[in-house]
Amino acid sequence: GARRLASALPAVVDDPDDVEARTDALAGAALAGRCLQNSSMGVHHGLAQLVGGRTGIAHGLANAVILPHAMRFNADVAPDEMMMIGEALGDPDDAPGAVARLVERLGLPTRLRDCDVDEEDLDAVARMSQASHAVQANLRPVGEGDARAILADAY
Repeated sequence: GARRLASALPAVVDDPDDVEARTDALAGAALAGRCLQNSSMGVHHGLAQLVGGRTGIAHGLANAVILPHAMRFNADVAPDEMMMIGEALGDPDDAPGAVARLVERLGLPTRLRDCDVDEEDLDAVARMSQASHAVQANLRPVGEGDARAILADAY
């Protein structure tokens, strides 16, 4: 799914009428959705839910902005997964960087501050994160300070 999305999404951005690219993007999204069915969420998804709920930014956008930073947080506990994601995105040595470059390539904001998130929201979201099942299901334990650091990196 990741490999397909990584190639299809830029093609769709470049040519929104490219039916083949749109078909590939949908197929990649379907594969990604199947992965979600067979796994638990983690810190990036939990923080994205909380940021969106507090500030109103779209859930997908919050995920796109936070994901590279959450990946860096988790890199030491999931090196094989990071390498596989990186390979799918063309950079096996820097999966978080590859995701960040894809987000930028798609023309999306890359910082929470660019999504009208205020800095004071970060503390509130970090506090709320401790009650989030998604955050607490993360592979690496996430304390309030950890959540705040991830959000600060994304800010």
